[in-house]
Amino acid sequence: MPSHQAHKSITVAALEKLGYTLSKDLVSGILNGVVDPDRVPDRKVYTYVRSRGRIIVREHCVSHHDSNRELIDYYFNLSLYYLRRGDEYRAGFMLGRALHYVQDGSLSRRRYLLFDTHRSEEKAINNMASTPQKIGEICREVSVENREKSSRALEALCIALKESVKTIKSFSGESARNVDAARLREKVREFRLVKVLTTAALLLSIPIHQNILLSFTTILAAAVVALYRPKTYYEAMRAGLVIVRPYIIKTAY
Repeated sequence: MPSHQAHKSITVAALEKLGYTLSKDLVSGILNGVVDPDRVPDRKVYTYVRSRGRIIVREHCVSHHDSNRELIDYYFNLSLYYLRRGDEYRAGFMLGRALHYVQDGSLSRRRYLLFDTHRSEEKAINNMASTPQKIGEICREVSVENREKSSRALEALCIALKESVKTIKSFSGESARNVDAARLREKVREFRLVKVLTTAALLLSIPIHQNILLSFTTILAAAVVALYRPKTYYEAMRAGLVIVRPYIIKTAY
């Protein structure tokens, strides 16, 4: 994985590219948060069903170079949650964790689906990302506009910079948006009530069904309704009202 210095240099280069003047607490949080996933990992929870119905639950650290859109979105939303609550340091910290996954995700592990060039390319990234200024100079002439990841260090570094700029810019835009917290709170309550009533109605109807397949389908439908999260939930999180955690992942925060 890129070194802590590389993560910090990419982040500072992104901030300088945008020319934003952010508060000391926010910047401090971002720079501490961008290296934190290496210290305090998020974990995926796997459930296995063994013979005789024995259930085993195992946890594994999330791979930083896989597609982690769910974690990026979670920490991005969590950063706005804390910002709306007036905690700029924690807001920056969570945005930093999102940026860590954004930057790690820019480097593919394999080239041509066969060759694992990960270690050598990461070493090259660390060498190129020694300072924010060096990153800015290197990426000025590299076109990665339509690229999301690469197995080559130079391209991956510039993709990491591009995506970091995009993420910070989105954070700035969302933080400046006016939010009707009262309306969102009411909508969340309404959705929760509808979900509870619908789930209960489906579960209570199961004894009526004589067909096993129909009963199973009803249970499945009740589970889908109970787990469903409308867009409003995430809007409420960005407004500082509720925290919506991802499924299957045990988040560090």
